[in-house]
Amino acid sequence: MADMEEDKAATESPLSNGERLVSMLDHIEKRVETLRDHARVLDEEKDVLLGLLHSVQSNKDIDSVSPGEREEIGITFERLLSRCLSVEINISTIRNEQQQQALDKTNQMLRELSLKVHNNVLGCKELVQLYLNACLSEATGPFDQNFQKVLLECTGDDQKKIRKRLQDYLQVVVTSECELQTNSLLVD
Repeated sequence: MADMEEDKAATESPLSNGERLVSMLDHIEKRVETLRDHARVLDEEKDVLLGLLHSVQSNKDIDSVSPGEREEIGITFERLLSRCLSVEINISTIRNEQQQQALDKTNQMLRELSLKVHNNVLGCKELVQLYLNACLSEATGPFDQNFQKVLLECTGDDQKKIRKRLQDYLQVVVTSECELQTNSLLVD
């Protein structure tokens, strides 16, 4: 009977110092993850804004504005692009050397893709789709095997970010394609 009373007293007693500290650390961990999630959302917003800026730049309506308006649009575009690029959000992911090399290689491939998209938005749709299909666990079509090989060496977080970037690229391409079709309908 005395054992039952001791067990009852132990369960009713306040948390020990160690338990309180562990509880505090658990709470802090949740807040750190929330902070990282908010930073990811901001980083995604930056990517969306960059995509919108590129769609404005590639919009065919730019050809129909006066030279003065075109210059003003160009100046505004450059100002907004510079301001957007000046925002740096860094969420560090712990990587081993192989994962870092894979990420560097993947980023180089994406920079090259971005330049191709910038120079010829519509001509790169197939390549963007090949890269995006390489990111999917169940590809919906053909995929770039070289890109997939490098991508699979990246961390899971990096793979998610890369897939999101490619989805944004594809959205820019599709939007530009729709605008071009709409403009060609208006011209006829």
